[in-house]
Amino acid sequence: MLWKYKAMIAAIVVGGIVLLHFLQTVVWDGTFPMTVTLQATPQVDIAHLKFEACGNQKYADFAMEVGFTEEGLFGDGPFQSTQMLDANTYLVSVPCSGRSGPFEIEYSYIESQFLVVEFKTTDSGNAPPLRKQFSIPAGRGQRSMTITLP
Repeated sequence: MLWKYKAMIAAIVVGGIVLLHFLQTVVWDGTFPMTVTLQATPQVDIAHLKFEACGNQKYADFAMEVGFTEEGLFGDGPFQSTQMLDANTYLVSVPCSGRSGPFEIEYSYIESQFLVVEFKTTDSGNAPPLRKQFSIPAGRGQRSMTITLP
């Protein structure tokens, strides 16, 4: 009879461990690399290009209206990490986040939807910079897009 109690306790413990494993949720933040190929007229001053990945249309509209500061769009740090690969190609780190469970089950996945590019032209002098908005291609992992300026 004692063995039945031991077996029941063992089953409860093992069941609790399995149940606990399924109740775990991991919240994560990260980035994915996006290659941006620039098709620009000679008037675009590529030395003054700035990229900002925006989570939604409202954020992108704000970026288009207000522009960027050296501290980033909301003063929350520098712009998206950008690496110039060659004269017309840039690698932009685009933020994403999500919630995952055990066995690589994804509960949610959120990524930036728009890319706002701020630039100056060679003849603009002290005029405010220009901005242009682009949709980020949907998908997972590394992406690429071609943009035309101005």
